[in-house]
Amino acid sequence: MKLKKRQWEEIELRFSGGESSRSLSAEFGVPESTIRYRTAQHKQIKQAALQLVAAEKNLKELPRVAQVVAQDLAAQLLAISLNLGSAAHNGTRVAKKLFELAYRQSEMVEGVEVDENGNSVMSINPEPLQMVSALSRVANTASEIGITLLRANKDVPENNNDSAAQAISDLIARLS
Repeated sequence: MKLKKRQWEEIELRFSGGESSRSLSAEFGVPESTIRYRTAQHKQIKQAALQLVAAEKNLKELPRVAQVVAQDLAAQLLAISLNLGSAAHNGTRVAKKLFELAYRQSEMVEGVEVDENGNSVMSINPEPLQMVSALSRVANTASEIGITLLRANKDVPENNNDSAAQAISDLIARLS
């Protein structure tokens, strides 16, 4: 049975009020697992609400001047967080464009030349290869804020982003 939005809102409200998923499942005719899935954030929401209440209580226990300082600090931290998020977003956009430019340059690395006997010989042009290396390094740097924020949230496994740039640099050194 497909429920309407207002029915799901009622289920979520009643669940957050303490009603069991089993009784809600029986009343609304949906599997209990579906109700648990749809209300999975309830614990997280409740924990956040409790943290807000505790923070408000702690704030009120401070002298009035300290309350103002704490609220100002919280506003500054929020602004920093928002600005870092914007910087990460813009950095990854720049990184994407730089990697696209590096890819275009990489297409110019290999070429075919004709030797003195008229045979086709594969050649490597080091100039585009150097440009690929430089663009890749700058792109990696541009994406660092975003990657660092993701790692802080454990969404990205640790890895070495400079390995590709290092491999290109090693190849350039061998060609030079």
